[in-house]
Amino acid sequence: MTYRDEASWIFELSEDELALADGMEMDLEILLAALTMPVDGVDVFPWSTFADENKVLMEIELAAASGMVAEFDTFAGYGIYHYETYSNMAVPEPSTLALALMPLMALGTAAGRRLRRA
Repeated sequence: MTYRDEASWIFELSEDELALADGMEMDLEILLAALTMPVDGVDVFPWSTFADENKVLMEIELAAASGMVAEFDTFAGYGIYHYETYSNMAVPEPSTLALALMPLMALGTAAGRRLRRA
């Protein structure tokens, strides 16, 4: 479980585990975890959850991370914790949506196809 809200951190924290899983030759599928809720009563760092982000920014970061880990055969997508908070995340206004999507479009369709939710 990476539980980070930036693609580079997600990659850094999962690279070794994905490489290890790739080398095991066991037909494994590895899901990386993304947290979408604050955790009550626990000192959760802001960078460990997407709870304070909007849905589009989260999708952009996960797609960027997908592009970084796409070389690993065992990478199977993301487990999103928690569905209710994910489905209630804010979506930006259409006027700002195009600007937010530009980095995602630059990644191409291959990275987008690798982005799945459990």
